[in-house]
Amino acid sequence: MSESTDPVRLRVDESTPKTLAWMIEKGVPLDDDGVFLLSSELRPEQHRVWNDELDEQAEDYFSQQGNVWNEVRTFADLQHAMIRFVSGEEPMTPWHAAALNEESSEIQDKLIRINELGAITFGSQPGRDDQWGRQRAYLQVLVDDALVPTLRTLADANGLVFASNPHQALEPAYGQFTVTEDSDGEGHTFAPIGIGYPIDSSYPSIPAIQAITASTTTVDLADTDWNINRLFDLVIGVLESRSVQQVRS
Repeated sequence: MSESTDPVRLRVDESTPKTLAWMIEKGVPLDDDGVFLLSSELRPEQHRVWNDELDEQAEDYFSQQGNVWNEVRTFADLQHAMIRFVSGEEPMTPWHAAALNEESSEIQDKLIRINELGAITFGSQPGRDDQWGRQRAYLQVLVDDALVPTLRTLADANGLVFASNPHQALEPAYGQFTVTEDSDGEGHTFAPIGIGYPIDSSYPSIPAIQAITASTTTVDLADTDWNINRLFDLVIGVLESRSVQQVRS
């Protein structure tokens, strides 16, 4: 990311790619990859090229017959689709037009397990500390409302950062907690409310997913320590324990 971080306000017209237009209209600060913060040194034309490619890839993928995301109608359907994505069987989601980040390979099995246990993962990163910088373990999940108190208790008991957005009632907010710090000491924050940015609301999956998120809660959890990954095992542990209790009852 360049040193200048003054947001640039772009004007949407008929030539603006769909993804970029959605972000601009929502007032999302963007970075050099088209996410979050847009540097004043990055020209709008560069974003147009990047988003044109993204939109074309996504359109091809979502137009395929039998696309798993287009079959989403229920929470269980969304859970199944996300497991396929995290497992590497699907190349993208309706709001993330790329495969799972390479750094997530070290927590991939844990993410799959978290999804299997009923917490759908919408965002995550492992804790690390290397020549590129350092970051805190972070997890964003979509859950049934009944699970929220359990995750809040887990966070309180283990000194984790907790945030939630019931039924997507809140607008995205930024600057809540620093989860990544690059080698120059520049920090980047997570948005603790919201599930991401749909590529195109005309895709068959989007209305159903919006209906699901309108009846569930987004929960964000982050560790306060750098370079440790206890967060994922803690979440798995409490979800497995809750699952056992439900079976016994």
